[in-house]
Amino acid sequence: MTYDESQEYIHTTCTAGSVYDLECIKTLLKILDNPEKHLKIIHISGTNGKGSVSRMIMHILKEAGYSVGIFNSPFLQKRNEYLCINGRDASDSEYALIAGIVKNAVEKNLTSVHNKGQEECILKRRPTEFEFSFAMAMEYFCRSKCDIAIVECGLGGTNDATNIFTKKELSIITNIGLDHVRLLGTTLKDIAGQKSGIIINNDTVIAYPSDKEAIKVISSSCKKKSAKLIIPEDIPLNISEIALDGEFQKKNAMVALSAIEVLKTKGYHISRNDISKGLINVKWPGRFETLSKNPIVIADGGHNLQCIKALCESLDVKGIKKAIFVIGIMADKDYTAVFNILKEYAVYVIATEPENPRSLDCTEIVKIFNNYGIPGKSVKQPAEAVYSALDLIRTKEYDLPIVITGSLYMMNEIRKPFI
Repeated sequence: MTYDESQEYIHTTCTAGSVYDLECIKTLLKILDNPEKHLKIIHISGTNGKGSVSRMIMHILKEAGYSVGIFNSPFLQKRNEYLCINGRDASDSEYALIAGIVKNAVEKNLTSVHNKGQEECILKRRPTEFEFSFAMAMEYFCRSKCDIAIVECGLGGTNDATNIFTKKELSIITNIGLDHVRLLGTTLKDIAGQKSGIIINNDTVIAYPSDKEAIKVISSSCKKKSAKLIIPEDIPLNISEIALDGEFQKKNAMVALSAIEVLKTKGYHISRNDISKGLINVKWPGRFETLSKNPIVIADGGHNLQCIKALCESLDVKGIKKAIFVIGIMADKDYTAVFNILKEYAVYVIATEPENPRSLDCTEIVKIFNNYGIPGKSVKQPAEAVYSALDLIRTKEYDLPIVITGSLYMMNEIRKPFI
């Protein structure tokens, strides 16, 4: 199987959308001889900050000499990002090889005919793209003999495809907020219950100091599973320099450093120098990322109300009170609440649409901001929207920073003007 063939296969044959049950992924991993059981796992759920926390941990462990597999979603540029070790994505040939292995496992076992003694290895449906990619990651990390693998939940926790581990080094629950309410529940209590679904018996759990209601649910889940709960505020850790910008990254770093402390008690050799170098070298695109300093262009994939509040807090710290905004967002988000916050910072809005069927029509975005008395226009293609914002600066129509936000799904496209 070539790389292009692997992409075509995933695009055309995987079950569309998301299916929230664990039967398919458990069967697929069993067909692959359960590669995940040969890996030491850090499992991460939460609404916001999963990627930042996992990347901080990965870079610190890399500095300490460990081989670290990391499974983040969604990908920004290529599916190769799902197969990442120590910050290096799999090559096209490596990706194609693993995709071929998983494809063969699917095709050979996707049948209604139950062979005697093999009933448990019959796939009742084709895996979703997420399930297929997660199975690929487990196979790749196992074959690469990673010392440890960091796995980020795709959505929720209880019924997320990654929630198949029976043994872990630790679990992490990052900041919890109201997102995906149609699937996870309409209250923080409901959502915290879903995120806490990753906790296993005798687990060690690190929880971001979220809302008290969420922490109460997490604490209760830990007690039921005889799991040890650690809340970073209770641990005096010194944070010096963090490469990732944004005020919210300070608390994310506390979570990451708490994880490192737990790993040290389990025999991992990690020095203060490893921690310092790791935090300084962290790279995680699209998270309050400065794409240009002249003019100032900041990209942040904030996609829910909690993210946007954190974005605005970081803008305040940088002294940015007004800006040109490039906004593209999903229609299933609470975008009216998001825009109600951004209106205090927006002087001009260029609305765009990430390449996703759930994208909110850009004309609707402009209409909402016009009702606030804020001018703007629609530019459907994200990269062109950024060029349009830059033109406003070049023609001296505005002399303001540019902030690009609303969705991670457009982070690849909006970077093109800066390559």
